[in-house]
Amino acid sequence: MKDLCFNLTVLLALLFADSAGYGQENTHAAKIADFLKTDLEVRTDSNEWQFTGKFMSLNPQLEHDLLNSFSGHRFWIAEMRFVGHIPPSDYPLIVITDAISGEVVGFVRHLNWGLASKSFTNLFTNYHADNKEDLERKLLVLGALVASTDQRGSVGSIKRKKKALSVDLLWGGAAWRKLQAEYDSAFRIRRMTLLNASQRRGFF
Repeated sequence: MKDLCFNLTVLLALLFADSAGYGQENTHAAKIADFLKTDLEVRTDSNEWQFTGKFMSLNPQLEHDLLNSFSGHRFWIAEMRFVGHIPPSDYPLIVITDAISGEVVGFVRHLNWGLASKSFTNLFTNYHADNKEDLERKLLVLGALVASTDQRGSVGSIKRKKKALSVDLLWGGAAWRKLQAEYDSAFRIRRMTLLNASQRRGFF
């Protein structure tokens, strides 16, 4: 009887945890939707970008790697419609939220556009790596996320320089964007920048 009571207690606890997690996810999704409908940076002044109301699933392995590398944030993919030309086209938008509050803290547009929110540059300054190899892994997983917004996107090779790393983001096999991380002697990320492949910022 004790075993039965214990098992029932565990089952109820698991069901409650799942329900609470699902409820939190819905709350965070609602915050994202409100942000995408009202924020001028993501919409632009002319309201060229409009949220369709749809979210897309991340690759499970990529989602797992992102959680391990950047545990203080969560990464979502929202569908945005660009109405700046005819016919309108839909593009995925990477939305980055605070893991606890669910507030939107940054975003990255589709690989083809290669633009990030102003906050993106300093969004990862609380993270540090164990060594340069660990920092490379973090940069690669973030690069894989950006590249995943286009079916022709992929991640290229890492380039190394003292206190800076970069990875090419390929589009159809050619370097299209560059994700660059500057770091200090303790392997803390000081700055993360999304650049056109031709831009160098003096490091590469």
